[in-house]
Amino acid sequence: MLAVLASATGYVLLDKTVQVSVDGSARQVHTFAATVGEMLAAQGIRPGPHDLVSPSTASPLRDGERVVVRFGRPLRLLVDGQQRLVWTTAATLAQGLDQLGPRFEGAYLSISRSMPLGRSGLSVTVRTAKSVTFVVDGGRVTVTTTAPTVMEAIAAAGLRLGPEDTMTAQLADTPYDGEVVKVTRMSTRSSTVTEPIPFTTVRQSTDQLFIGQTRVSQLGSNGVRRLTFADTYTDGRRTGHVQISSVVARQPVRQIVLVGARARPVYGTVAAAAGLNWPALAACESGGNPRAVSPAGYYGLYQFSLRTWAAVGGSGLPSNASPSEQTYRAQLLFVRSGAGQWPICGSLLYS
Repeated sequence: MLAVLASATGYVLLDKTVQVSVDGSARQVHTFAATVGEMLAAQGIRPGPHDLVSPSTASPLRDGERVVVRFGRPLRLLVDGQQRLVWTTAATLAQGLDQLGPRFEGAYLSISRSMPLGRSGLSVTVRTAKSVTFVVDGGRVTVTTTAPTVMEAIAAAGLRLGPEDTMTAQLADTPYDGEVVKVTRMSTRSSTVTEPIPFTTVRQSTDQLFIGQTRVSQLGSNGVRRLTFADTYTDGRRTGHVQISSVVARQPVRQIVLVGARARPVYGTVAAAAGLNWPALAACESGGNPRAVSPAGYYGLYQFSLRTWAAVGGSGLPSNASPSEQTYRAQLLFVRSGAGQWPICGSLLYS
């Protein structure tokens, strides 16, 4: 009877009542296990290397013990393009990231931070916040962004790129913290200038003029050429100037000069006037210049009017006639009308 009673007392002493909390779900367990690990094994709970057990599985199990088990969850992270596997006992994604430190504060996550963490874990794409500086338009613009590409970081900075702008990073690049990107404003504009096309001069022989005479029969005029250039500007400064077209807007008009080919007639002297001092008269009237033309409308050595010149058989302008013809017709005029035709200088004929 005493042996049976001792056995019953030992049975009672070995029986323990403990509380087991598994991932926050608690229950009471009656067990004869000597250690925490034995008790858990009896409950079908076999912690792995990434699980949390408190007290440890090797600890002696005491009556009234509270045993906490939190299973580890795999957190598969793709952080800024880099794969990373971490284990956590956190119940939610936010708690798991908090355990990893402040690096993920303000980061972009592909799923909600409040997502619960099951035993199978989660796969999450993470883009951490980065400080990117753009050197542009003579200044610096810094933005903190989780943008996946430089192109989206530019948009986050409120910048616009022109179709020809260049920069020190590719638009599809992943920005990194502290990156400095130089943006160069590039543009191409067209400009147009005009330049003259000089006219040419053509000389044509004619029997209508005496040898030594010339006359412009057609006035020349310059043409116009329009040149178009492509001008390249870098940050507002012109750095390229390339001609892309040349168009003749107006053709030049050639100038035609008639050149006399007819021999001048040889004029003799009028016997009745040959002995007079005709050089003195010419010097007085025109300074001895056969091409002289006065503002009053008198021409040549002896300052003929056109009417008087025609009256003594001359044609055209007296100043275009040869000196010998001018002297010959002056002598005819003297024989016809006397020295009074030259009221001031006529007396020099007798000097």
